[in-house]
Amino acid sequence: MNILLTNHELLMPGGSETYCFTMAEELKRLGHNPIIYTPKPGTYAAIIQQFIPVQPLPHEIKKIDFGMAIIQNQVTFNVTQNLNCFKVWNINSTTDLGIPPEQIHRITAISEEIQQTSTKLGYNPVVVRNGINCEKFRPIVEPHKKLTKVLLITNHFPGIVDTVKQACQLAHLDFQHIGHPEWRFDVENYINLSHLVISLGRGIYEAMACGRNCIVFDYNGADGFITPEEIDKMKWFNCSGRLRGEKWTPERLAEEFLKYDPELGKELREIALKEYNIQHVIKGHLEAYFENKHRYDTVPAEILQEATRCYQ
Repeated sequence: MNILLTNHELLMPGGSETYCFTMAEELKRLGHNPIIYTPKPGTYAAIIQQFIPVQPLPHEIKKIDFGMAIIQNQVTFNVTQNLNCFKVWNINSTTDLGIPPEQIHRITAISEEIQQTSTKLGYNPVVVRNGINCEKFRPIVEPHKKLTKVLLITNHFPGIVDTVKQACQLAHLDFQHIGHPEWRFDVENYINLSHLVISLGRGIYEAMACGRNCIVFDYNGADGFITPEEIDKMKWFNCSGRLRGEKWTPERLAEEFLKYDPELGKELREIALKEYNIQHVIKGHLEAYFENKHRYDTVPAEILQEATRCYQ
């Protein structure tokens, strides 16, 4: 099946950008033909193009017969509006609301915060977590018993970088930063060479999938150290820093490093597999596609079984 995915831009590997690519990778693995539309291709699009077709021209998209469209960012909705296919809208931000809900078959929100905001505006999304490729992001190197290496993943330069770097100097820890302006496309390798990761959103979930300790701290402020109990609170806000939004000094961050626990990574990996696995995300979209009685009520049961075979 031809499946369209959209994102407002593919200039750099940010949150919605990597989510879009991760969904496309999983759909391709399942035997589908994903195509990504973006009106703003760039460095990241050039990388993705090696694996998944990226098309920036709307008139070329309209020539293709799609079975499904997975839409991210309302600015890309126009290119899908006249497509005769099953449409999924992934809402990734409380500011990204504007698509008429009656023109969408399935609406998802990546957190309860976004779900509640959009529900007040007349939408009715189901919470579907920020999907991670848990085969790609997995523990390759066991975390060290003693914390010595900290990795910061952020595109919000330079303020947060300076604070984390100073905290690592105070705690006598090795510091590394990846993100703007020096992007890396093998993030999983950098995570596996670190013991603790500081980030937000997808950076946190990728680190959890790799069995690493994590601290939510970025431009929104600090939510703190991730534990199984704390993730239940932080995930309501997509581990964005908006739960507490504390303003930390390097000294305060250095104190948080003392919570490091090498055994914690195993629990965080299990949570990632259960709640953030991209396979679960795509399974839900495919099942919704085949169960849509308005258009697909004649699909044979064996086709539905084949589409979701790897999950059974």
